[in-house]
Amino acid sequence: MTPPSLEESSDQFHLSDGAWYRVDSNYLTKLRSDLDPHFTNAVLPARNVHSEYDYNEKQLVPHWPGSVLLDRSDTSPSGQTQVEPCDVARVENERLVLTHVKLGVKAADLSHLFSQGATSVELLNTAPESRAVLRELIEHRNPDFDLAPLERQDFKIEYVVVTKKVPDLRSDALPLFSRISLRRACRALASMKAEVSVYLAGDMYITQKRERPRKNKSDDVSSQED
Repeated sequence: MTPPSLEESSDQFHLSDGAWYRVDSNYLTKLRSDLDPHFTNAVLPARNVHSEYDYNEKQLVPHWPGSVLLDRSDTSPSGQTQVEPCDVARVENERLVLTHVKLGVKAADLSHLFSQGATSVELLNTAPESRAVLRELIEHRNPDFDLAPLERQDFKIEYVVVTKKVPDLRSDALPLFSRISLRRACRALASMKAEVSVYLAGDMYITQKRERPRKNKSDDVSSQED
């Protein structure tokens, strides 16, 4: 199997969607220095359920008492493309924390995740209608939820990437183009005065192998007779 990254002099080669890209090592160093401070050492529950929704509902929400599940919800203005505000919301240090989750480190999925976080905050900052919808969604799930940070538009974005890779890798655990997307999202969120944190959560889920149906000997005999 061809390795995903090869070194040649001062450059590195990265494989993405079947194509190799030459990347200057100084660029990678700068990318790492920009992103690694956003990665947190805090430990989240390791995934042990099948779906992303189940992980959010059964593992993350119980991990953060008072948090609410918003996976599959929509805060887009009427007639616009659906925008999910986050997967899980909670208040921490008087800020509204919007957590976005993705299982695995597939580049296209992560790039969408990082863009989604920035789009969510931009919409909440600029569209009163979206803030009103989010308020109703949260109140329906937890009437005691502190909505003051939403009124102040004081947001923090958290990205949770569930992976079998070790957390010590920090940003290097992500594909190159996902790192570029993450930096773009961090810069956009910084311009909106939103803090950004990234978690690498463990993955303990083992996919169940499907057993192939066993042939009945009588079926083999009848097929030969035919």
